[in-house]
Amino acid sequence: MMNNTLYTTLLLLFFQFTLNAQSNNGLPMIGAQMIIEPGQSDEEIDQLFALMESTGMTVCRIRMFESYLKNEKDDWDFTLFDKAFDSAQKHNVKIFATLFPSTSVDDIGGVKLPSSEEQLLQIEEYMKHVVAHYKSHSQLFAWVLINEPGVGDLPKDDFTQKRYQEWKSKRSITAFEEKFMSPQAFLTDYNTWFLNWIASKVRSIDQKTALHVNNHMAFQLVREYDFPKWSEFLNSLGASAHPSWHYGWFSREDYTMAFSANCKLIQSGAIKNNFWITELQGGTNIYSGYFPLCPTKEEISLWLWTGIGTGAEGIIFWSFNSRKSGIEAGEWGLVNYENGMTDRLEEVQKINQFLKSNEKFFRDKKVVESNISILYNRESMWAEKALQTWQGPTTGRDYGSTMLSSIEFYKFLQNEGYQPNLKELREFDFSKNNYDGQLIILSHQVVMTDQMIKNLRGFIEKGGQVLIDGLTGIYDAQLNFEPTSDFKLQLLTGGEILEIKHLPSNTQFDIHENIVSTGFMTEIKNKSAHEIYKNNSKIVGLKNSIGKGTVTWIPSPLALENKNSKGNLKNLWDDLEMDQQFASNKILECDKEGLIHHTLKSKNQWLHIINNPTKTSIDITLKGADIKQLNDGVPKKVDQKIKIGVESTIILIQKRKSL
Repeated sequence: MMNNTLYTTLLLLFFQFTLNAQSNNGLPMIGAQMIIEPGQSDEEIDQLFALMESTGMTVCRIRMFESYLKNEKDDWDFTLFDKAFDSAQKHNVKIFATLFPSTSVDDIGGVKLPSSEEQLLQIEEYMKHVVAHYKSHSQLFAWVLINEPGVGDLPKDDFTQKRYQEWKSKRSITAFEEKFMSPQAFLTDYNTWFLNWIASKVRSIDQKTALHVNNHMAFQLVREYDFPKWSEFLNSLGASAHPSWHYGWFSREDYTMAFSANCKLIQSGAIKNNFWITELQGGTNIYSGYFPLCPTKEEISLWLWTGIGTGAEGIIFWSFNSRKSGIEAGEWGLVNYENGMTDRLEEVQKINQFLKSNEKFFRDKKVVESNISILYNRESMWAEKALQTWQGPTTGRDYGSTMLSSIEFYKFLQNEGYQPNLKELREFDFSKNNYDGQLIILSHQVVMTDQMIKNLRGFIEKGGQVLIDGLTGIYDAQLNFEPTSDFKLQLLTGGEILEIKHLPSNTQFDIHENIVSTGFMTEIKNKSAHEIYKNNSKIVGLKNSIGKGTVTWIPSPLALENKNSKGNLKNLWDDLEMDQQFASNKILECDKEGLIHHTLKSKNQWLHIINNPTKTSIDITLKGADIKQLNDGVPKKVDQKIKIGVESTIILIQKRKSL
C-alpha cells in the first residue's frame, strides 16, 4: 500500500501537471474578472466573452455567489452561471471559479474565516453543490478557495476565541507574549487551517482541478500568511494588486515599483507552484478604494510587463465589466459602460498580440533566480504592529517600517540594474553546501529567532555574504530585548549593541562619507569583528568573517533614510565594493533612478523586460554580448547605449547560460 506522503506528493505533481497542461501554449495567460449578475441577458454575457476572445484574452475569473445560485424558493439553480461557463467554452476562455458562500449583502470581500460551526456546515454544503456541478466542465481551470484571505486582527467571535484558547493551551506562553505576539501567531496558523479545511473539502469532491488563493494588501497582511505550508495543498498562489487599495505607502510614481515588489513577494511564496496575478486594477474606482484612481493605458502596459517579467503564469484584471448595482457599481471595468473598448483594453490587446507574434520567446519561461535575496520575517511585522503606541514621524518606528526598509533596498537594487529576490526568511533555501557569490540583505528586521540566526550562520560559513542594517535582531520571538541579555545576533555580527539613542526629528548623523542615518543612532561594542565605520570615537558599523563568508552590520536605519537622503544606499554599495562582487547580476547601467527590470530564461535564451515608469526618458548602457531588441517577432540588433522612452517598456533577447 502506498504511504500517505508519497501518495500526496504524486497527487500534487499530477495537479501541477494538469494546471501547466491547460496553460496557453506556454504563453502568459491574460484575462479579467467577468462580472456575472442577475439581470444580464444571454446576449450580453456572450458579447462580453466574445470581446474577451477578440482581444486575445484566454482566462477569466468568476465569483460563484451563493445568493445568485438560489431561486426564489431557495433551491439551487445554476442557470445564470451555466450560461457564463458555456459562453466561455464557445469563446475559448478558461475560468478561475471563486468559491463565494453566502455572506452579508455589503460584504464584497467574502468569508475570510468562519464565525460558527453552523457557518462551517453551510460552507461545506455550498461546496458540495457548486464543486460537484462544475468540476467536469471543460473550461474550469482552478478553484479559488477564498477571495483575499487575511483580516488584520483576531476576530472576537466566540468560535474563533474558543479555538484561540485551545491553541494557547498547547503552548507555554508568557503573559507579555500573549498580549503582543500570540494573537498574530495564532491568526497565521488559523488562516492556514481554514484554507486547508476548504481545500480538503474540495478535494473530496474534485480530485483534479487546481486549487488557488489570491492574497491582498501583501505588504501589510503577509504577516498572516504561511506560504510554505500553503504550498503543500495549493497548486498556485496569486496576488491581488490594486494601487488604490494596497499601495498607500507609495506615491503614484512608485506604483510600478511597488507592484514589482508585490509580485516578487508572492512569486517567492508560491515556492515550487505557479504564481498568478489574480486581481490587477483595470479601471476607475469612484467610492471604493482608499485613493480614487483610473489607470492610464501606459500604466496598464507597465503593470502587464512587470507581471510577465516576474514570472506570472497569468494576469487577471479586476474587472472586465462593471457591476450594475450595489457596492462598486460602475467601477473597475476594463470596458466602458456600453461594454465596448477603452484605451486600456486596447493596450491589453496589443500586448496579447505581441506575445502571440513572439510566442517562441515567451514559451516555457522561468524566472532567473538572483543571487541577491532581501529577506523579511513575519515576527518582525508582528512586533512592529504589537508595539505601536503613537504614529510619530520617527524613521524606523512608524508602522510599516520593517517591510518598507526591505522595499527600499529592493527599489535601489532595481534602479541599479539588479534583479533581487524578496522572500520571507523561511522561503530561502538554507540546505545547500555552497553559497559563494550569494548575498542576503536583512533590513530592519527587528525580531530574529534562534533558528533564523543558526540558518544565517550556516549560510555565511559556506561562503555567503550578509548585509544587515536597521534595528535588526533587537528582540527575540517573545519580545525580550536582546541587547540587555546575550544578544544572539552577535553570533553573526561579532559585536554587541551598547546603546540605541533616539535622535531629535530630522537630525542626521554620519555613518561614513555620504552615508547618513536618522531616527536611531546605535553605538556598538566590538567583540571579534573588524571596525569599518565610526562616528567620532563611537563604533557604528562592523564587518565580521565567519568561515568562508562575511557579515556587514550597520545597526541604523540606512535604507529608510534612503528615501530622504538620495544616494545613501548607492554610497554604501559603492563603499563596500558590491558592484565588483555582483557584477554578473547586472545587464545594464542607467543614468538615473527609476528603472525596473526583470529577467526570464528559456533554455540558453534570456528575456530582459525593462520598464521606465518615470515621466522622463532614461539612457541605459547594456552590459554583455549578443543582445537584441524584440519587436514584431524579429530580434534586431541594438546599440550598446539606448534610450527608453517615458512610461515605456523594451524587451531584450540575449543568449546566455547563467548569471
